[in-house]
Parts: sequence; C-alpha cells; structure tokens
Amino acid sequence: MHALLLSYVKEACRRQSYCQLQKLNENERQAFIARHSQAQVCLGEDVGVIASQSIGQPTTQIALSSFHSAGTTAVEVLEGIPRLESILNGSFKQSTSTIRTTKHTSPSHFVYLTIPDVMPSYYIEHDLDSWWYTIAEKHNFYTTPTSYNKGVVFRMIIDSKKMKAYKINLKLIRDRIVESMYGNNIIRILVSPEFEHTIDIAVQRAVKSKDIEMYVYDLVKSIIFPIQICGIKGIGYVLINNNEVKTKGSSLLSTLGLDFVYTKLIISDSTVDVFNCLGIEAARNVLVRELSKVLKGDVCFDDKHINLLADFMTNKGKMVPVNISGMVERGHSYLTRASNERTIVELARAACKEVAESVQSISDNIIIGSRSKIGRCIIDILHHT
Repeated sequence: MHALLLSYVKEACRRQSYCQLQKLNENERQAFIARHSQAQVCLGEDVGVIASQSIGQPTTQIALSSFHSAGTTAVEVLEGIPRLESILNGSFKQSTSTIRTTKHTSPSHFVYLTIPDVMPSYYIEHDLDSWWYTIAEKHNFYTTPTSYNKGVVFRMIIDSKKMKAYKINLKLIRDRIVESMYGNNIIRILVSPEFEHTIDIAVQRAVKSKDIEMYVYDLVKSIIFPIQICGIKGIGYVLINNNEVKTKGSSLLSTLGLDFVYTKLIISDSTVDVFNCLGIEAARNVLVRELSKVLKGDVCFDDKHINLLADFMTNKGKMVPVNISGMVERGHSYLTRASNERTIVELARAACKEVAESVQSISDNIIIGSRSKIGRCIIDILHHT
C-alpha cells in the first residue's frame, strides 16, 4: 500500500509541476494558486496523512513537498528548496554575509586562499647551475647540497591572473611560508628574479635520504601546502561594491575581529555561525528571518508557524536540526525516527535490541496506520470540586 501511495504522490507532483510551468498562462496560474490556498482541513481529519505517504523520505523532503506551491516560477522553487534544506539541517551550506567596511578593501582581506589555490603547477628542478643560485649562495640565502646527495629544488609556479585578481604578490606568499617555517633550517624559500611568478624551495643543508625527491615532496606537501596566504577561513568568494562586501560563506567571529569593519553592520544568514558567535537568541532571530525569506510567494505562511519551528530548533539552548540526527538527540522513539528517515535501518536496530515501545506520538500512529489523536475531542474538561 505504501508503494502505491508513494507512486501516486510522485505522479501527482509531476503533473502539477508540468501544468504550472508549461501549460497554464498567467491568469490560469493565479486562479490555480488561489484555489489551492483556500483549501482547508476538515475537523477531526488526520493532518499527518501527507507524512504517512512519504515514509522513509528525509524530513526536509517532507517539509518541501508543500513548498513547491509557494513560488510561482521554477526559479523560486529551485533556489528555495536547497536553501530551506540547509536551514533545517543547520548547516553552513549556501551561507552568505553582508559586511560594511570603513575603507575600500580587496578580495584578499576576505577570500580564504592557501598555497595550492594560487599554484597551478609545480615540479622538481635538478639544474642548480643558474647564476641566481650562485648569488644566493654567496649571500647566504642558499647552500649547495653536499656531494653525497642529489641537489634538487622544488619550484612552484604561481598563477599571475589570480595574483592580480586577489591583489597579492610573491613577497606576501614568501612571507607566509617563512612565518610558518620559523626555526626550520632544512629548507630555504627563494623568490628568483630570473623567473617571474616563481618561488623556489631549496634544500638548505644535506639531508641523508635515499630518495631526496620524495623527501622534498613530502616535506612541501605536509608543511607548505596547508599554509594560509590570506583571507578568512570559510569565505570562498566576494562581491565588493564601494564599502559593502557580500561574501559566499560566513565566518562571523573572524570578521568581527577586522579593525576596518563596522561590527554593528554585519549580517550573516548562517544560524550556526551566529549561534557560535552571539548565542542562541541571536540564532533564533536569524532562523525566523531566513525562514520568512524562503517561505514566500502567493501562499501565505502564518508567522506563528515559522516562530514555532524556530522555537523547536532552539528550545534546548543549542541548535538542533530538523533531521534524523536532531531526532536522535531529542530522544525520539524508534517508530518516530523510522517515520522520517532510514525506515529500514531504525526498525532493524529496534528489532536487534528487542525494543518494546508504546505508540504515543502522531508519527508513531502514522507509521502503523492508526488514527492519530488530533483534531476534535482531544481536550478533557475536568471539574474540580
């Protein structure tokens, strides 16, 4: 029966989307939306019947099945669904921030870059007879390896276009490497005037290794590659317009530490980021704001429903996502968890542990096909004498 209901729901959704986007004109679409927005649930009817048709599907997909009618165009649906999913899951996915600064800034102040981000290629150089290495050795910048070792140099080619786009230079990259290598006398970092956009990492003293090339590769990959050149971790792209910076990704705590930023004019849409920085009440306000933005369109969502969802995710004093991990954290029964995600897994675990549970919640009643105690006649009036 479950497979039949699920196939019916999928086919109905497909036909509805096709009619809305392909066949109906503007007037017909508006009439269609108005007709469906006036639909009401009869008193005493199980409002969870829609959920019973989606047993085994992720919680976000259940919530989103009613969201398809919120937008009037395909663009709103495609943009709204992933965003709503990231909000309910409490993730950093698709997070953004808007920052006001006191001066004109460059992308290097915000965009997080490491060595591999600006280095399209690298290789081992065996020819150490260049005039540049002779000068470097003369001024104690570099020491030629002794005879029992094979002399090699790890050469990094820096992308000139990225350097120009992010407004960084070879000196900045070299300084970051030198800072990270402080106290290490095995290698030396040389910016060669002979080769533009090239940084050489040379062996400073002899290293007793059978395979000197592999030694240098391992040394560079483990120490040099993870080095941060510039930016804030978590921010991957920026759009700068005068003193306003819009970022893809959010790191509120690090952004507030910049001296050229108006701390009171920073807006982040990441509830987790705001919670980690400002606390649970601020995170709840962000939840209400972001849910209100996503749930827009011709179908009205009552503010009390959005506030109720925000309260549900924050009433434990921390961010609890609306997914299977959140249900486990809240201690829901196996039946309740099986009604949302991983149906077979949850039921198998309960069977292996010989768990005996009473049917109490609405989800428990839905998954076994019994009538839920909702609607009329659920309130008993007690007379105190």
